[in-house]
Amino acid sequence: MDKNLFGSDFAPENERGFRGLRHNSGAGGYTIGMKESVRKVVKDPVFLFCAVGLAVTIVLGSVSHFFFEWSGKQPWVGVLFPANESVWEHLKLTTVPILLCFAGGFPFLKTAKNGAAAALLSTLSAAGVIVGGFYAYTAIAGESILPIDIALFVIGAAGAWVVAWFVLKAQDWGSWNFLCFLGLVGVLYCYTTFTLRPPEIFLFRTPEGSYGLPKA
Repeated sequence: MDKNLFGSDFAPENERGFRGLRHNSGAGGYTIGMKESVRKVVKDPVFLFCAVGLAVTIVLGSVSHFFFEWSGKQPWVGVLFPANESVWEHLKLTTVPILLCFAGGFPFLKTAKNGAAAALLSTLSAAGVIVGGFYAYTAIAGESILPIDIALFVIGAAGAWVVAWFVLKAQDWGSWNFLCFLGLVGVLYCYTTFTLRPPEIFLFRTPEGSYGLPKA
């Protein structure tokens, strides 16, 4: 089996990693094969990039919730980080750290492909989990519950970097990467525009019923 469903080039390595399973019987052979496979994955630069990216996303995303207040409500900070308690603004908790990780780390990944596609799809997947999960559970519970919101943030961040892993390990997507780069430009444009001039719909409304940047 040369390629998996995603066109990934790491399947042959996994097969070699599990050679011990084919040539050794019993628990001992299984353990050796598993250890060899795990060791190869952990040493993979793409895996390390995604693991560090997940840690950065969770830590920076958690702390960045307070950046706007700490800055004295500077508008430029509100463009990059959550400026109010709307669902839209909370998407920045994952989007900004993910994009910063790709901007800073992807150029050093010599064997990885599809950087623009991985960055776009990972940010969109995190946003989908957060938005979909929030409106799904609040439709049942009737209110926002902080522990569930935090769990959605962590799950969204983890899912984003799993998506990034598969896309980075896939075959070169060619011209699709350029289209994904344009998609990233569109995402950044939306975050800037909708922070300064948000549409007055539910996604951008705070619990208090306001929209956009609060006054300093």
